[in-house]
Amino acid sequence: MTSTRQHLNSLTKAILAVIGGPLKPLAWRHKSAALAAGSLTNDTLSDTIVFGPARRAALGQMATTLRAVVVAGDVDAATLPAARIALSVPVVHAYAHPVAAGAVFGSHPLDVQSFPLADGDAFSSLTHVGPPTSNMEVKLVNIGEEDGGKPLVGNVSSSAKPITLRSMSFPVAPPWTDHWH
Repeated sequence: MTSTRQHLNSLTKAILAVIGGPLKPLAWRHKSAALAAGSLTNDTLSDTIVFGPARRAALGQMATTLRAVVVAGDVDAATLPAARIALSVPVVHAYAHPVAAGAVFGSHPLDVQSFPLADGDAFSSLTHVGPPTSNMEVKLVNIGEEDGGKPLVGNVSSSAKPITLRSMSFPVAPPWTDHWH
């Protein structure tokens, strides 16, 4: 299933809205600890008793056939772990661009790492999108000066076969670069 941040949020909220009772905090804590340890499965006791029935109630038949979710675009750091816990399937976070024939960056389905939120850091609220996908040549250009341990910021440049702009009829000065922000 391919989705956007809004669709992922609505799926997660629909499942969590169905869950009630005293087992919800215990099941949430159990799944959170397993996710922090790098384990993502849908056959735990928490899934059998709490999350499985909620998924079937919220998603219907799709709950039994859902195997993975691909999210394209920005996803905030609080949404992704909650979605992984509620859906109990791998969530792949990909970044696409209009001139690319496919995803430019993509996380691995079993990559469940998340980083703690830091106060005052604008980048800590975003999730990582993984490395460049196959056949993509990507580099960071126009990097500013290092400023007291703050993350380096620049523009992403790509000149790979999946970039469709090369086949356009208007001239493009080589090497072609696109500045994404």
